[in-house]
Amino acid sequence: MGARGLRYFGHEQTSELWSDPSTAEFFQFRLDELAEEAALVEIIKGVPPQLPPLTTSRRATLEALVQQTLPLLFDAGCRTFHSNCASQRRPRSEIEPAGADEAGPMEIGVAATPPMGGELDLAYGELWARGFCHERGFVVMPGSDVRATSNPSARDWVEARRNELRASGALVAIPGLVDRERLCVSVRFASPSSATQLVTGSRDGGKWVPIRHPQPFLDMV
Repeated sequence: MGARGLRYFGHEQTSELWSDPSTAEFFQFRLDELAEEAALVEIIKGVPPQLPPLTTSRRATLEALVQQTLPLLFDAGCRTFHSNCASQRRPRSEIEPAGADEAGPMEIGVAATPPMGGELDLAYGELWARGFCHERGFVVMPGSDVRATSNPSARDWVEARRNELRASGALVAIPGLVDRERLCVSVRFASPSSATQLVTGSRDGGKWVPIRHPQPFLDMV
């Protein structure tokens, strides 16, 4: 952070603060909270950050560090928390096309394959999901991740459809992971928007884009 950001803290105290995992957890929680309050950008989340248990004095110390960090981030070019420009959020009319309130039909276990070069990747944090446009909607492919929880703003039908997938055995838990589940079969949705909302549990769940990593990271024989 440099001398400017640490002017109230000695070297030993600073080293102790940053070696404590709760410091990073507190920063993650507060920066997320401040970004939401500023409402200048869209925040894409996996598991929502949690406020760690802290004493009153430790929390006050970390809050002071957070407040000293904000000007440094601004000087470095970050406009997530303060900006002279208007909000960078997309208008709701761009995010939610007409009819997005309705889920539309969903077909579990559809027999369909992506056209050559037509496979798409969902750009939403570290969530891994693949799909493609279909003549009757949009197909999410087996192996795709689905967030285990939904944002409070998610539409009512999202959890109902997820329960339908779980009941059919099409959506299962991933051993060792609590924040996501996995599709076992191809599922057809009415549109890319409805597919995105179910997979991410969010009203604005990112976009389906050309595959960013077309080759596997590791070949297993």
